[in-house]
Amino acid sequence: MGRRKTEQSDHNESYNQIKKDLEEKKRLERKRKRKRTTMKVFRILLLILLIVAWYLFDKSEYSRIKQVKINGTNVVPQQEVAESLGIYEGDRIYTKLAPLLERKGKKIPGVESLDASLYYSKGIVSINVHEVTAVGYQKDPLRVLMSDGTKRDVGDNSSIIVGLPVFEGFSDESLTKELLENFGKVGDATLNAISEVHLQPTKFDETAMMIVLNNEYRAYSGVNTLPLLKDYATIISKADPNNRCLYFSEYGPNDETQTVTTRECD
Repeated sequence: MGRRKTEQSDHNESYNQIKKDLEEKKRLERKRKRKRTTMKVFRILLLILLIVAWYLFDKSEYSRIKQVKINGTNVVPQQEVAESLGIYEGDRIYTKLAPLLERKGKKIPGVESLDASLYYSKGIVSINVHEVTAVGYQKDPLRVLMSDGTKRDVGDNSSIIVGLPVFEGFSDESLTKELLENFGKVGDATLNAISEVHLQPTKFDETAMMIVLNNEYRAYSGVNTLPLLKDYATIISKADPNNRCLYFSEYGPNDETQTVTTRECD
């Protein structure tokens, strides 16, 4: 009899424990559900808050470009730079990234590179342009020739051509990109010494030209030998002062087979 009571008691305890465990499990499950529901509501509210904050910021003046500063341009118009980069006052400033603007800048004819700085808190976009070298100009119409092959009309803005040599007798076809690139290789010192460039094609070289320099010096060169003119100052310092004509020629397929001679002008 005592044994039966003990077994019955153990059975009741086991049942109560199981019941207790089930109730605890249900309680924990309800707690987890409440927590998940709370977190879901919190995320939704946070998302709504972020959307509202972003909307208000986007509509505010702090999200817009208030001022565009473009410096360093001489030949390339500032308006063209702004249009090529897509930067205008009133645009969203947070959509502009300096590396992207700098990459776009390299595609603008006449621009070698540019530096972009964005001051988001002030709404200022600052662009510093580095133009390629201007190597000369043509008349009628007045246009500047640049070392990347660009030919830019400058209208009546004659101040741009001050100090540049004038190119005479050249057509668009003869003003090749290679020609202008090679003039860019002669260096600023030599360019400053040149006053005129005349196309004088021969039966041996249709790119032959006469280049008028300061102190009544003249250089005769084709497109291929033009980079030798970079050493103009050294050449005339070693030459007889009476030999004011420089003749650049090539007798082989590379730079090492190019030479320059000086003699009295005819």
